[in-house]
Amino acid sequence: MHSTNHLSIHHGVVEDLTRTTHITGGGETSARTTHIAMIKIAGKHCEYRSASPVPISEGETVKVVGVEERGLYKVYAMKNDSTGFLTEVFQIGAAASGCSVAFMVLWCTVCLGMTVTFAFLFFPLAIVPMAMAGFGVWAMSKSMRKNQLNQTLSRQAHTMLMRL
Repeated sequence: MHSTNHLSIHHGVVEDLTRTTHITGGGETSARTTHIAMIKIAGKHCEYRSASPVPISEGETVKVVGVEERGLYKVYAMKNDSTGFLTEVFQIGAAASGCSVAFMVLWCTVCLGMTVTFAFLFFPLAIVPMAMAGFGVWAMSKSMRKNQLNQTLSRQAHTMLMRL
């Protein structure tokens, strides 16, 4: 779904504030924490995800810019009019992008080596690592496209919010 044309602005008093966190990774890899704030503004259920907790409370007046997705309003920018707080633009770290590309190259190299090895052992098995390579490249490129779209929407949302 291309949501770039559907950004809209809502404002009102924060109701039904619920906070939660989502932790991914851990163990031998570094953990990543996503802070999720679920709020209701003017009868609309909104969700904002961030790397740090969002300083909002029930009863405060906020403006949000986002996209309606499957009955939930996904917020890309938020301004708390009561406190003056403004969310940051979503950023894709240069290191993360570089690591994704490096991992994709490494993944393809390993899969190519397995393809050649399997081709010598039993030719029909060579399709397995080729499929693994294709799936891996597809999944990583999909993730990079999603991050790029989120960054673009976040920039546009913040621009809309600043014009108010």
